[in-house]
Amino acid sequence: MRTRTTRRAAALSAAGAVLVLAGGCTSAPAEEAVETLPEVTLQTFDAPGRQAGEQQGEVYLPEVEGPAVVNLWASWCTPCREELPVAEQFAQDHGDRVRVLGVNYLESQPEEARSLAEESGLTFQLLQDPDGELDGASPFPTLQGLPFWAFVDADGRVVHREFVVVESEQQLVDLAEEHLGVRL
Repeated sequence: MRTRTTRRAAALSAAGAVLVLAGGCTSAPAEEAVETLPEVTLQTFDAPGRQAGEQQGEVYLPEVEGPAVVNLWASWCTPCREELPVAEQFAQDHGDRVRVLGVNYLESQPEEARSLAEESGLTFQLLQDPDGELDGASPFPTLQGLPFWAFVDADGRVVHREFVVVESEQQLVDLAEEHLGVRL
């Protein structure tokens, strides 16, 4: 009887050791994943009417400071064309508290995009992703349409992503307050 108990205990002990080695120790809390914007460097978008002194060149997205809203748009996207003035109004009214960053995504007509930016009076920082580097670049999903919005908190973490048409400044204020924890 004692031999059977000893063998069973040894077998259970060995099985437990294998589980601990294979699965790791479960008593320590798991670290929360911190996802910044994708590890991509994008060129700035030269558009007439840019604010004086705005830095031209490249932006490494993980270094974007929040809170921020990031909008992916293109001139061929009708809802994007309609919401760009809304994003501009949000930037004018709340840009001192929440950064606005626009990314001209997979643009097939760069001159049309420049004209649209000028017509919309865009003054917030614009970047360009003509080759679709953001498509599926974690934490961004596969981008199957536009417009797309990402919300970056004060710690630089992407806290919300959404394919949504923003139809009013109040809608964007509500989204920013909900996901960024700011009061506008």
